[in-house]
Formats: sequence, C-alpha cells, structure tokens
Amino acid sequence: MADAASLIGKLSGGSAKSSFQDSYIVLNYIKSRAIIVDIGGRDYLEKIYSRDGADYFSRLSRGANLEDLLKYWMSRVTASVDTVSGILTVHVEAFQPEDALRLSQDVVRLSEALVNRITLRNRSDAVARDELEVSLSAQKLADARDKLRQFRNENVLIDPASRAAGIGEILGKLTMDRIDLENSMSSFSGSLSSDSPSLRVQKAKLAALDRQIQELKNKLTDSKSNDTVSAQISTYERLKLDEKFAEAIYTVAQNSYQKARLELEKQQLYLVLVVAPTLPESATYPKVVASSMLLFTSLGVLWAIGALITASINEQS
Repeated sequence: MADAASLIGKLSGGSAKSSFQDSYIVLNYIKSRAIIVDIGGRDYLEKIYSRDGADYFSRLSRGANLEDLLKYWMSRVTASVDTVSGILTVHVEAFQPEDALRLSQDVVRLSEALVNRITLRNRSDAVARDELEVSLSAQKLADARDKLRQFRNENVLIDPASRAAGIGEILGKLTMDRIDLENSMSSFSGSLSSDSPSLRVQKAKLAALDRQIQELKNKLTDSKSNDTVSAQISTYERLKLDEKFAEAIYTVAQNSYQKARLELEKQQLYLVLVVAPTLPESATYPKVVASSMLLFTSLGVLWAIGALITASINEQS
C-alpha cells in the first residue's frame, strides 16, 4: 500500500466563529456520500481501490453500493478539525502514490468548490434582497416627488417661502406708506377741519392701506383658512422632508446594492492550503518487519496453546 498523501487546509475570509463553522461544514462534506458522488462515484473509486495487484483483503469490492462505498471511503479518507486553530486536516490512503496524490487534489478541489457555492449563495441572496430594497426605495422616492409636483401644480408656485418673502416685502412697503400717511395727516390735522376734502382723501387712503395690509396678513396667516402661505409652507416642508428622507433611503439602498454586487464578484471566503498534497516517496503499509514479527509471535502463541491442549489430552488418556 502506498504512503498516504496528506493536506492541511484552513477556511479564511470571515470571522473566527464563521471560519470554524465553515471548517466543520467542509469536514461533514468530506465524510458524506455527497463527495463520493461529486468525485466520480463507484467508477472513480474502483479505478483507485480495485486495481489489479492490490491487496485482496484491503481492496474495494467491485460493484459495491453507495453505503459500502461510504464505509470504504471512511476507512481510506480521514478528516479532522483542530478546535484551537480551526485548521482542517485530511489524510488520504491509496495503493499507489499517484492515486493518493490525485485523490487528495480532488478532495481539495471539491472542498473549495463547496466553499465557493456557499459564498455565492450568500452573496446572491444579499444582492437579491438589496435589489428589492432599491426598487422599493426608488418607488417611494418617485411617489414623494410626484406629491411635491402635485402640490406645486395645485398652488401654482414653486416654493411657498419665496411667496412669503414677496408678500413680506409688499407688506413692509405698505406699512411704511401707512406710517408716512399718518404722519402727514397729523401734520395737517391742526390747520384743516375734519370735513375738509383733502383730509377725507387721506383718510380714504389710510383705510385702503389698512385693508391691503390686513388682506396680506390674512394671506400669510389665518386660523380660519387652510389656503394661507403658512399652511402652504407647512405642507411644502413636510413634502420636501419626505422627499429628502426617501432620497436618503434610496442612496443607502443603492450603496448597499453596489457593495453586494462587488462582494458577489469576488471570492471573499476561500480555502488556504497550509500543506499542499505531495507525492509519497515511501509506503506506510505494509510494515514488513513488524507484520512478520507479529505473525510469528501469533503463530508461536497458537502453537503453544495447541501443544498445551494436546499434552492435557494425553495426560487424561
């Protein structure tokens, strides 16, 4: 029997806890029927373990079912995980050194493929979730902007704040005109009678200014009306806030989606070979000297037991 080829691998790319979990996933995979099917099944194993010239008592019986293949596989391929470092060690035995090396390389290849599938599935799920979030946030942003557009169309203005500033300027100018008019009326009140035509004209102007000022104030604020500038500003600011919030959510979703796409395109979880499989130079089995000594010792014990039994029978005869 050829010397066993061995390899030591470690999963990297995630946290220590996840690396341990992934190492045990690969360990269970190596000890399962799935790897036998993936590696080539009965035909693959028979080429290695049922070859001509192999030890009759150690080789694989031809035509074995999957359960028997698994039992034989477990006797020739052993794996363990170090609980401290998380390193996965695989030991492979075969009748020829080339077969041991090739089988070790195939185990590494399939283990790495399993890791890639796990990574790809996680990344694909993340991309799908983020893509859905982008779609939902884009729809919410579109709805918020549509509500803002409807508000502007219904009120025939772009920004209520600019309207409020314009009304404030007019109101300030009218207030100054009213003050000037009151000063003028005060100056002439002593020289003119209360029924003079000029004083009545000034009073009419003052009343008109008061009406205009009150109308402008009512446009700015009025507890009895919902069409005031203050109400429009309140509604507009709420709609703008909804738009900004929806835009921020959309930006976050887009960034998350782009990050997930980048993670999907690279192999974040990977298998590192600490000791790669090598071609054995000497056979581990059979151990000729030890096996011969054990055989002769066993035969000597059997001969002694037989001699004692024979002597006991002769004494009783």
